Amino acid sequence: MTAKTNSTARVKNTPPLTNDFTSKEQREAALRACGLIAAPKKDLSEVEQDLDLRYAKTAPVPRDQTTQGGQQSAAEKIMQEWKAKNQAGRQ
Repeated sequence: MTAKTNSTARVKNTPPLTNDFTSKEQREAALRACGLIAAPKKDLSEVEQDLDLRYAKTAPVPRDQTTQGGQQSAAEKIMQEWKAKNQAGRQ
């Protein structure tokens, strides 16, 4: 009886592919994306910059557009009462 041979021949001396799964960088990036290894430590400015890019920036609403029909909103009334109360407490 003869032994069975593997039908797939192994090619020797092939150059590694750029997206090879044995690439250390690619493997670590995939593990990091799955949360299996910790991300490399960044300094605080880089972390803040990443967070700034993630969140949408909104333009501030001008003060004159916050009131509707020339009336003061309830929040503005409360704010003015609070400021007046604090000013009276300081004097």
